[in-house]
Amino acid sequence: MYAPLIARAAAVCSLFGLFACQQAPVLNLANAPVYQRFADSSGVTAKQAFTEAETHALKWSPDAALTHVMGQRIGATGNPLKAGGSWTFSFVDYHQPERGFQVRLATGQAPQTQAIAASRLPQATPLEDRAWEYDSDRLVKQSRTFFPGVSWPVTQLELTAVDRRLVWSLGQERWIDAMNGQLFTLRR
Repeated sequence: MYAPLIARAAAVCSLFGLFACQQAPVLNLANAPVYQRFADSSGVTAKQAFTEAETHALKWSPDAALTHVMGQRIGATGNPLKAGGSWTFSFVDYHQPERGFQVRLATGQAPQTQAIAASRLPQATPLEDRAWEYDSDRLVKQSRTFFPGVSWPVTQLELTAVDRRLVWSLGQERWIDAMNGQLFTLRR
């Protein structure tokens, strides 16, 4: 039943060449509700997807530390769109920071993982992810207040550090604090 889905994911991987694809065994989806929601194309918020991504990263290294989150084609619900939407999570090995790892969770596809040099990650410094309180669904609502010109869906959304603060970036210096949902401006 899931063989066509795995074959399609392998084909997409070979097209993009960005993530190393592995032959995936048939998964027991009853134990992986986040994967199931991606496979059903209904999407999940960033924090829900992070739970899945962190599981993969901790298998790669028990010292995996989150460094960056990238959402692509994120809709007005804070979830990836059915067509081309995804969350990509970057990690480093805390005790061997030159080692990097990425997990990409795309709607309708099996999780894609790759080990890469940390220098190839969008950001290699670990984030203070314990401060991450504001999820992508709440971010959409808050962004409409602070940035009424931003239309959803957005092509790219990032959880990153700016001036040592964990923020959601909507591009062009439009930042919302990921801890409290307040507008963030750079200290000068």
